[in-house]
Amino acid sequence: QFGPPTFDEFITRDSDLEFSVNLTSTTGLVLDALGPQNFTPQMVLESWYSLPATESAPGTPIGTGPYRFESWTPGDRWSAIPYANYSPSPEPSDGQSGAHTAYFDRVSYIEIPDQATRVAALQTDAVDLVQEFSQDLIDRLKADSTVQLIPNPPLRLLGHFNYQIPPFNDPVHGRDLRRAVVMAYDNEKALLAAAGTPDRINLCASLMECGSAWESNAGSENMYNARRIEDAKKIVKDAGYEGYTIRLMDPADRQPAHGAAQVTREVLEDIGFNVDLRVMDWATMVQDRATVDRWEFFHTWSGRSVRIGAIGHLRFGELQYDAWFNKYTDTDGTQRRLFDVFASETDPAKIDAAMEEFQQYFYDDAIFLQVGEFFSNWAASNKIEGLHGNPGGQNPYDKWFK
Repeated sequence: QFGPPTFDEFITRDSDLEFSVNLTSTTGLVLDALGPQNFTPQMVLESWYSLPATESAPGTPIGTGPYRFESWTPGDRWSAIPYANYSPSPEPSDGQSGAHTAYFDRVSYIEIPDQATRVAALQTDAVDLVQEFSQDLIDRLKADSTVQLIPNPPLRLLGHFNYQIPPFNDPVHGRDLRRAVVMAYDNEKALLAAAGTPDRINLCASLMECGSAWESNAGSENMYNARRIEDAKKIVKDAGYEGYTIRLMDPADRQPAHGAAQVTREVLEDIGFNVDLRVMDWATMVQDRATVDRWEFFHTWSGRSVRIGAIGHLRFGELQYDAWFNKYTDTDGTQRRLFDVFASETDPAKIDAAMEEFQQYFYDDAIFLQVGEFFSNWAASNKIEGLHGNPGGQNPYDKWFK
């Protein structure tokens, strides 16, 4: 949108330490675009670029780091082993950059859907590292001197409407019905169900990361954690959807979504809907949400890297027109208009004003359910060194047994 059609024309090298960005139109987001927080360059073979998106790449990708892919048994586990041809960077290890070391002979990622079984496996030395468990299991782990708990940065718990089928795509009542769910919601109760205790949650109404320069509460008054059951019940009844069945997907093996789903079921029933609570595992939910007619609502979550900067979040699929699994439609075009202003403006004050207006529109249109922030933990054997808080995953390298 802002530059020549080819990368070689868009970015030109001036010297070993300098390059130029050649724009064809103005934008105030160059620095944000150069350093977005949640984009990762994809390293693939040149021959893969010509393949249609519907086709799998030939051969077995093994990776280029200190470990390589070894084997995968669907529904059970996959494993990685040290990569003999790994060529480390000359710089020392620093997060995901620099040279890394493979200390283990094999690392196995094992599927254990049941949370209690997962924790029991850790406490009996059947596994060395686990994630996602309910509060009663956290209390059990805290009392175990052989276990360490590693806190993670906050995650954002969300709930998504299906914009492709009734009731939330109703051209007359869809927006009001979405707003009814949001205004009736008990955000605090859902966060506690997801994470366990008050010290592990943060009520956060902002679309962007709370505590960041982009934080805003515009539009959230009487909408966020408002618990306006009677107002919402009237909206549902007046729209003619009282008794309408909402299929709510509940991935019981993933505690944040599972905990929130129990509260969502209560809220939906309290405001007049019937609820078909579809208990499943995460893999089934991921499969079902890609099918238009199998659901009306589901929960998921995202990391702070998506929301800490405007570029990262505003291109995130849940907000894009006709994108991701919710297929948000932006019926009146307000979102796209504000994005255009946001992208082309150079005055910081006007950029902030556009973001503030979009935050207001986020609640006016009830794009999705903003539940709030929660803090998760990894639990690991005390024998492992090198673990760090990272809700997205633990890389196998630079970790070792004492």
